[in-house]
Amino acid sequence: MDLFCDFRSDAATGYTYIAVAYLQNASTLENHFTRSDHVHIRHLTVADQQEYETLVTLLTEFQPQYNLSFLLNAHTGFIGIGSSYQQYSPYIYLGFMPASYPMNHTTQGYMANGQRVTYWHCDSNPSNRMIVFANNQGNSWTPGDRTQYFTMNQGIFVHADPVESGRAMGQDFYYQVYYMGFGGCGASSFSYQTEAYGIAFGLPFDIILNP
Repeated sequence: MDLFCDFRSDAATGYTYIAVAYLQNASTLENHFTRSDHVHIRHLTVADQQEYETLVTLLTEFQPQYNLSFLLNAHTGFIGIGSSYQQYSPYIYLGFMPASYPMNHTTQGYMANGQRVTYWHCDSNPSNRMIVFANNQGNSWTPGDRTQYFTMNQGIFVHADPVESGRAMGQDFYYQVYYMGFGGCGASSFSYQTEAYGIAFGLPFDIILNP
């Protein structure tokens, strides 16, 4: 299965999840979402293989002037991934506040299931992103950087809700190689520093209901 579409009977929004193996064949993400005001981020635990999900948005003070950005093998409006990470391509880039926004000495972060996850942006580093890599070549994932501030990157895990069994999608959709970077005194961490098997981005689309 290449795509997993998550529908709910009580909602007018569905979510597209892209299988890790399929990403190398994808030419665009544009066909898989119709809105970018939020994203569902799922994670799969190692210990009990339970799936969890978190609805993530920008901080309320930046809505609706700004939206999230979903980018395939690109970083338009945001800082790049760096040449050392190209070996893990292809990738999906989730951008938060654009690099053009004056972040220095402001409160930055995101909302996770309605909870504020924030940090004080202490310098001019415009890093503001989460990236999942398909790592089709199976390269070893051992970057040298180490996290000093876990609060930002733990937000999508600690505020998550369990996924009902009827909406489970399986390991093929969870990206085991991922990176989260915020700031400027926010966090910079990698998948091997978390307790999750992998994470997945659910791209939102509007469901047209019959009148």
